[in-house]
Amino acid sequence: MKSKTNLLEQLKALPHFSKDTVCRLSKQLGLKDATVNTYVSRFLKYKEIIRLKNGLYVSTDFFEKNKNETSYSFYLANIIRRPSYVSSWAALQHYDLATEAIHSITSVTTKVTRDYQTKTGNFSYQSIKKELFSDFFLEKENLIFL
Repeated sequence: MKSKTNLLEQLKALPHFSKDTVCRLSKQLGLKDATVNTYVSRFLKYKEIIRLKNGLYVSTDFFEKNKNETSYSFYLANIIRRPSYVSSWAALQHYDLATEAIHSITSVTTKVTRDYQTKTGNFSYQSIKKELFSDFFLEKENLIFL
């Protein structure tokens, strides 16, 4: 039980994590590989972690501390579907150029169009040609997560 608590404490410090991350951390704590899926299932059941998509998670504690940060929402949008970058109405609203409230973060990607409705928000990905997926840059904001 102590190992399970230690595992969860280590996950709480991460802005997101995969099942592979859980496996590596559990090995450091001396847990068996077979118990990793059980721990992930229990963490989900007791709402200690949130599923972003299959195999990708964030701890509820970390999300609650950062959910009002636009930069964290944009970060999650870029993590959920790769390669992608935030675009369209979400970007316009971020720079106060949209006059209406936007409830979904829209990104563009070279992959197929897809939407994700998660407990962390709604993320929409629009497909564009590979030739158009260029000439963008990473704007470094205060990406300090608590």
